[in-house]
Amino acid sequence: MKATEKSTETMLGDPNVDLWGFFFQTRDAIYQALTKEVRVHGLTVMDGAVLLFIDFLGYKATPAEISRWLFRRHHTILAQLNRLERKGLITAKKGLLQKNVISLGFTQKGREALKVLQQREALNHVFSAITDSDRKQLWAILKKLQDSAIEYVKKPISKNKK
Repeated sequence: MKATEKSTETMLGDPNVDLWGFFFQTRDAIYQALTKEVRVHGLTVMDGAVLLFIDFLGYKATPAEISRWLFRRHHTILAQLNRLERKGLITAKKGLLQKNVISLGFTQKGREALKVLQQREALNHVFSAITDSDRKQLWAILKKLQDSAIEYVKKPISKNKK
């Protein structure tokens, strides 16, 4: 059996821990493929994610909205936006009507980076391994896990549990 193949027995004694570990191994492998693709353009995977969401959200692209979409804390996205601005990829300006709202836009260099990101060579390669039916099934399963995790995060935790 190959190292990546799994028997029906658990590796760590708990099927949930095994699945969680395999999920992270898979996530990290995909992340490495994405890193390989964007690094040659001087970008990180998070640079790419934020740039794609600025494009996707258009005029609604604010640090708060990007934070919601990427499940990141507001200050984390602000720091990422500052790095993108220093790299000359985006502009960030205080809103004309609302001073506490930052409007985001692309520089010419940022538009060029976005074109590279939109080719999605690494993602297309990785996901070519599954059929459309597999994709729909995977989406449904991941959505269930995401909903369950969000529900858990929102739930108060009792400190007295033993």
